[in-house]
Amino acid sequence: MSLTALPSDFDYGFDLSAESPGDFSEPPVVADLPPSAWVNLDFVPPPGDQGACPSCCAWASVYGLVSFKAASEGDYMPNKPNLQASPAYIYIQVMQAMSMAAGTCKGSGFKDYFNILHAEGTPTLEAAPYTLVAKNTDNENDAVDAVKLGSSQCQEIWKLYAGETPAMNTAFKVNNMKKVNTRLLDNIKKVLASGYPVAYGTRLYTDFKTYDGKNVPYIGNGEIWMNGDKPGGHCMMILGYDDNYKNKGMGAFLIQNSLGTGWGENGRVWMSYLTFEILAQGSGHYFPQEVKPTKIN
Repeated sequence: MSLTALPSDFDYGFDLSAESPGDFSEPPVVADLPPSAWVNLDFVPPPGDQGACPSCCAWASVYGLVSFKAASEGDYMPNKPNLQASPAYIYIQVMQAMSMAAGTCKGSGFKDYFNILHAEGTPTLEAAPYTLVAKNTDNENDAVDAVKLGSSQCQEIWKLYAGETPAMNTAFKVNNMKKVNTRLLDNIKKVLASGYPVAYGTRLYTDFKTYDGKNVPYIGNGEIWMNGDKPGGHCMMILGYDDNYKNKGMGAFLIQNSLGTGWGENGRVWMSYLTFEILAQGSGHYFPQEVKPTKIN
């Protein structure tokens, strides 16, 4: 279960106004798209928990995509911290690049993460743990406590990594990021059918935070979640698709979240194509495999 108690105006961590890095590229060539496909789930790290910190972009792009890429190239299951790319230290690097005051956190975009990953990689989760701060109340609807929790979570990560540089792991360096248009569903399907997960940014409906995985595929209540006077943004990782999910006559994408395994269906959700199209923000990113496999140090 997730440790977090999130306020209604919680910033999940995707800045909808952030520059989307790179140019759109043609998706991999797939002669005949199958009616369903998903990436090799053995190479997907288990759903993580960002806690009450707006770090979802780091979780989707670093912990998600980079861990998958290294695992698929090295042919191992990233089911232990020493085999997973940490979202913790790199998140603080991005906050510093954004000139954030020590102990303060906000949402971000993909660009700074990809720049850092290209230059130096990132530590393993074992070398740079993402320490969760537990709530100090049993009332998960206590918004005041949740706000305090968010501040504590942010300060905890700053305290760990603002003045420390964990050992970087070059297995997590990337240099071939590709950008795909998420408004063209067949483009996403071609990437997934080729074996690559996609990290993307999206708006959310107000019932997404409390989704329990019971109604599938997820359609949502149609009410856009607002962060203050603007739509809030979130980053997640797309793992697969099914054009006729459970023979219900509608297509859906399999998506991994970063709100712990107590959210959704063990941390994941099958989201209907229509809901995805309404909410997705236009661009997704993926890393094709390198020719030569890499190994975790």
